[in-house]
Amino acid sequence: MSLQLLRSARIELSHAIDWYEERQLGLGDEFLTEVERSLDLIAGNPDAWPVWPGEPRARRFLMRRFPYIIPYRVTGGDIIILAIAHVSRRPGYWRGRLDET
Repeated sequence: MSLQLLRSARIELSHAIDWYEERQLGLGDEFLTEVERSLDLIAGNPDAWPVWPGEPRARRFLMRRFPYIIPYRVTGGDIIILAIAHVSRRPGYWRGRLDET
């Protein structure tokens, strides 16, 4: 399966990396490493992660070290990363992106 990040998810990732890096030198890189590990786990077994409550078209991966969740959609042979979303900021804002896939 091919894994793709929506443009908006790539922007969110970049902003989060910058935010962490501003807090502590090297922490942005650690965040990126954790996101990459998470994406590898999703790509390796996309059906292993739970369906988003109330949104059967999306699944969710909760990152362990950082308070972020990765909502994604499996469609055809593709895994579409909808967002790199902080768990407590604007819950569900990414749902409008489901129709972009």
